Amino acid sequence: ASLLANLARVSRDRCRIAMYHTPHLRGIYKRLMPARWNETIGLQHCKIYIFDDSVIISGANLSNDYFTNRQDRYVLIDKCEKLADFYENFVNRLSKISLQMDESEKFAKSP
Repeated sequence: ASLLANLARVSRDRCRIAMYHTPHLRGIYKRLMPARWNETIGLQHCKIYIFDDSVIISGANLSNDYFTNRQDRYVLIDKCEKLADFYENFVNRLSKISLQMDESEKFAKSP
């Protein structure tokens, strides 16, 4: 998230950072599960980039290397308003139940 913090600071009105945390990995499970094992309970992260009426669906991180040298790692669907609207709605709904990063780069539940 720290890599995205600068983007959020510069474009607070157009960018927000939300991290989904599964409700199945809380309490005793979170304390007792080894770090790599907790992924079996619930790991989910979307790598969806929406801009205008276009969508990039990716298996890669948002980095220069992946967008220049590893172009096999994403699909660009250009000028598809309905799909862009669908994913915008999906991301908005998922963000509402996710931890939100504030200006101090701390995460907390949505108000």
